[in-house]
Amino acid sequence: MDPSKFLLGLLFFLTTSLSYAQPPLTSYLQSHHFSFSLDSGFNNTTSNQLKLSLKDKKLVLQAEGGSHSLNFYTTLPFVWIRFLHENFGLTHAFFEMGRTTSLLINQYLQTGDTGSMPPAINKTLWRSLYAYNATLPPAQRITTLGPDFESRASYLKAMKLLLPATDSPSDIKQAIDLIKNTSDTLKVCDSIIRINDALKESLTRHKASFQQWLGPNYPIFEGIVLNHRNCNDRYNNRNPNMASNFLGFDAELKDPIYYGELGEAHTLLNNHNTVGAILNRSGPFGGKVAVCNLYCYNCTATEEVSNWPLKKIEPDIIKYFLPLCKPGFTLFDLSGDDPSIKKYREYGQFLIIARDQQ
Repeated sequence: MDPSKFLLGLLFFLTTSLSYAQPPLTSYLQSHHFSFSLDSGFNNTTSNQLKLSLKDKKLVLQAEGGSHSLNFYTTLPFVWIRFLHENFGLTHAFFEMGRTTSLLINQYLQTGDTGSMPPAINKTLWRSLYAYNATLPPAQRITTLGPDFESRASYLKAMKLLLPATDSPSDIKQAIDLIKNTSDTLKVCDSIIRINDALKESLTRHKASFQQWLGPNYPIFEGIVLNHRNCNDRYNNRNPNMASNFLGFDAELKDPIYYGELGEAHTLLNNHNTVGAILNRSGPFGGKVAVCNLYCYNCTATEEVSNWPLKKIEPDIIKYFLPLCKPGFTLFDLSGDDPSIKKYREYGQFLIIARDQQ
C-alpha cells in the first residue's frame, strides 16, 4: 500500500473519530442529570443516585437562586425534606428565619392552628409538612429551626407563647410586662429592639429567676434575647451568626443529618464567608456539607430574577447544562471527582436548573 495513502486514511479516521467524540464535561453531564417534578419528587433513579452521593453528609443546603419570591420555593423544600426523612431519618430543617418565626411555625405543625402562624408567611410549605407529619409517629415528625435574626412580625407573638400562666417573680416582672402589655401586632423594628435590650439587661442581672420561672422554655427564650443579629440587619453580613446559631442547635440535638434552605449568597462553598463554607470547615460538619445551588432560566417573579452568585459560570451553564434541561426542574450531580466538573463542584456538589418557572 502506498504509505502516503495509508497516512491520509489514518488521518481521516482520527479526525472523524475525534469529531464525534464528546467532550468530557458533556459526557459527564449526560450521565449525571435527572429531571424531577415538584408534585412527584425524585424518582427511584434520582433517589438512588442521591443516596450514594449523600451517604457521608450531615447537612444538605438548598439555595434559593434567581429570586426569593419565586413560587416554587413554597414546594421545593418539601421535595428534599421528604426524601431526606425517608432515606436518612431527617427530623429538623432550618430556613432563613429566626427562632421566633420557627417557634410559631412549630406551634402550627404541632396543633394545626393556623392562627399561630407568623403573619404574612406563605403557608403552602407548612401545610404540606403538617399533612406529612400527620402520617408519622411523633418521634419522627419534622420541626423547624431558626438560626437567623428575629422577625419584627413574629417577635412578640412568639415570646408570649413562652410565658407561663403564673405570675412572674418580682425581680423580672417589669421586663416580662413589656412582653405582656405590648400588642403582638407591633412591627416597628426599633421598638422591638428596645424591648429586647430591656430583656437582655434584666436577663444579665436575674438569670436564675428567668430560668426558674420559664422552666423548659428558658433555652429558646435566652437564644432569642441574646441573638447577635436583629431586624435592622437584613442587608448586613449574617453568615457567621447563622452558622454559630446552627452549631448551637446541633450541640443540643446531635441529629445525623439536617436540611437547610437559604438564599444562594449564603450557600456557595467557594466563598469563604458563607454559611455553607463556614459550616463545611466546622467541627462535626467539616467536609460534610452538601450544597445544591440553583439557576433560574426564563423564570418570572415579582422581583427581578438574577443568578448573580453564579455569574462566573453562567456562560457554561447556558452552553453545557441548559441543553440537557426540559421545562421544569433538572438536578445535576456534580459530586464526582471527574476533573471536567471541578470548577462547578467548587460552588456546590449539586445544581438545580429551574426552567420556565414562576
